[in-house]
Amino acid sequence: MITPYHTSHLPAVLEVTERAWRPVFPLMQEDIPSYVYDAFYPEGWLKRQLNDVEALCSDQETEVWVYQSGDVISGYLGLRIHPEDSMG
Repeated sequence: MITPYHTSHLPAVLEVTERAWRPVFPLMQEDIPSYVYDAFYPEGWLKRQLNDVEALCSDQETEVWVYQSGDVISGYLGLRIHPEDSMG
């Protein structure tokens, strides 16, 4: 079931984020020069990723939905339309 995001969903959304990206960032780090990677993630990828997702979820101009199977949240989507170019 897809439902609108509620602030009570944040811990589960952050957990999904970590599970989804944990295998990806080490591979990215191998392929990106360390000075670039470190500039983007000076406190580590996880802190940056969780902060970015939390900001997405609290952004009043972004619509966020979660996918729930029973009580378990296993996905989410954030969408923001930019009126200047009608892009999302």
